[in-house]
Amino acid sequence: MDPEGRDDAPAGAGISADGATPWVYDARRQSGPVPPLYADTLGRWTLAAHDAARGLSAPTSRGCLWQGYWYVAEGAAPAGTRRAQPLEERWQGEWRPALAAWLPPWAEWRVAGRTGVELASLLAQADDEGPRLLRVAEEIRVAASDALDTFHEQYRPWLTLAQGRALAPLPSTRLTVSDAPANHETTRALWQLKQAVEASGEDTAWLREAILDASPGNLHDTRAAHPAGAVWLAQWDRFLDYHGRRCDEAGGMGPSWIEDASVPLRLLQAYLDEVRHPPSEPWREVQVARDAEAAAAEDRMPAGVPFRADLARARLAHELLSHRVDDIYQQVSYRLRRIVAAVGAWLVGQGVLGDQRDVLYLTRAECLAALDARRAAPPSLDALVRQRHADLARAERCPPGAGASDPALAAWQGTAGAPGQVRGPVRVVQTLREAAAAHPGEIVVARRVTSTWAPGLPLVAGLVMEGGDRHASGVLTAAEFGVPAVVGVPGATRALHAGDWIELDGRSATVRRLDG
Repeated sequence: MDPEGRDDAPAGAGISADGATPWVYDARRQSGPVPPLYADTLGRWTLAAHDAARGLSAPTSRGCLWQGYWYVAEGAAPAGTRRAQPLEERWQGEWRPALAAWLPPWAEWRVAGRTGVELASLLAQADDEGPRLLRVAEEIRVAASDALDTFHEQYRPWLTLAQGRALAPLPSTRLTVSDAPANHETTRALWQLKQAVEASGEDTAWLREAILDASPGNLHDTRAAHPAGAVWLAQWDRFLDYHGRRCDEAGGMGPSWIEDASVPLRLLQAYLDEVRHPPSEPWREVQVARDAEAAAAEDRMPAGVPFRADLARARLAHELLSHRVDDIYQQVSYRLRRIVAAVGAWLVGQGVLGDQRDVLYLTRAECLAALDARRAAPPSLDALVRQRHADLARAERCPPGAGASDPALAAWQGTAGAPGQVRGPVRVVQTLREAAAAHPGEIVVARRVTSTWAPGLPLVAGLVMEGGDRHASGVLTAAEFGVPAVVGVPGATRALHAGDWIELDGRSATVRRLDG
């Protein structure tokens, strides 16, 4: 259905603000429909940061809401916008200090008990803070992507893999994996929680079953009275305090783990029940393969080539792309979400909304109008919210711009992601919550995967993604965990179904359906 209500518009079609340039859905950054308030804040901030990071004096990126989706049409950056300053210098001297100075103060904003006028002021302040933080993320994305491209182009003659008698170019994502990927932090922490359960002596069996049977709502209420449960729950609370600002949905648009602990609890239950080996084991295998690949490439190079120094810079670029960019977006989204939740609660108290979560279906201007103290009795917006909820549900059923892979095909060609070959049954998912239900050996098929899915990767055998390219954070994170991945397979979540058996090859970028 098109913006006018017709259902004959081509997938991905839209109307730009000037009526000339068609809007395109940026599947690399979004996995599904975006509620109006997030499109009106995070979406707008992202577009501003996108242009600022490329040094554009006049905005060339535009976006609009259409069927609940945020569309992006971006112009080409002018020549000469690249910075000559080395990536490591910019990270240590520019971006890292900026993040340290800007993020903590925002986290300390008091939102509880605010008046409508004060909440409106916080939304306005967020409109200043959000874009400048996302600009850092976009600058990192641009510079790190350029650094990886430069490395692979410079060393392409030597980054090859023998295939019979021929040598094929091999820009390997595994080669650039850093020595201590930050994406392993949450995975290690979950494994430590599992070990704490297994180290509870005679209480191990009780505590294990208690956690496997628990839900976030009763985990503390029914288990804290037992001494072993109380000790373990203190560790669980520390885990959420440190790791809880991430959320289930790509882009940070869902509730954080602090607000809803069902996703980390499901992951922990899966670790207790199905993850038999510590995540450090596949990491050691990645290290061995990575180092062998680097040594083989270096042996083929002429003397005097600064391969090791250039490789170290490429590994920093990999780390920044695979972790830091997503982390900034998650941190910004979490801070915005605290304000949004407080606005929703205030509007419910005023009778404007029936549910706190309905605030997401309002635009920023509508929120500010409802918070205006000069309006003695703001009108109810429930009917408007119901209509937009229906629009968003329709957009979810008919995602535009996702391409059209023929379900009858036996094979698909994508873009090479993380190396490796694997066979297994398919699990189609949209969020980390669904991926957390995967069983070892299953191949996850999703619209988009980000580094925030890292703690779920020990549960899967492979990844197929509709969007993204070889610089996508999901691809680089998969390489860190030794999980084969193929990206850029349009319509994969509709062409493949739960239980289908496929073969995935991350080097040749092929996905092949298997019989049986």
